[in-house]
Amino acid sequence: MSSEPGPRSSNLEYRRPVAADAEALHALITDDHIKRYLFDGQRMPPGWAVDTIAASEELYRVHRVGVWLLYTAGVAEPLGFCGFVTLAGFDAFGGEPQLVYALREAATGRGYASEAAAACIEFARAHAELPAIFAAVDEPNRASIRVLEKLGLSRCGELPGAFGAMLLFRRDLAR
Repeated sequence: MSSEPGPRSSNLEYRRPVAADAEALHALITDDHIKRYLFDGQRMPPGWAVDTIAASEELYRVHRVGVWLLYTAGVAEPLGFCGFVTLAGFDAFGGEPQLVYALREAATGRGYASEAAAACIEFARAHAELPAIFAAVDEPNRASIRVLEKLGLSRCGELPGAFGAMLLFRRDLAR
């Protein structure tokens, strides 16, 4: 794991995942609450977590951003993750990394999604060479839409999705 700094915020700890975290990441993405929108209800295989950690390492190398596991003080199990990914087969943003975040249901309603996403956006603004922050969200996921709008992302398009429209958001990064 790199000693490079990661996002910082008052209530959360951000840890860059390493190969040994694949099981914890897989547990998150197979959580019923998380996979409901993030994977359209599909159960991702264990190899997905391994591949995502490797892809995140490549994003760190190229863009200085990737995915971070989220923790609260004194708790060994991650409550979610936040950061940037490129999704195979999803090119709505011209190959640019997109912001993702997901929390276990017990961690929702506490402002953690907004806190984590804001910290990752600020980290990207300070450390990455990204033209903008991009995100996609299923239209029924009102809570996630509120987070993105609160953080200054604006709707820039839509695509057909598993639950109706998949809304596309963008926020230009001022230097």
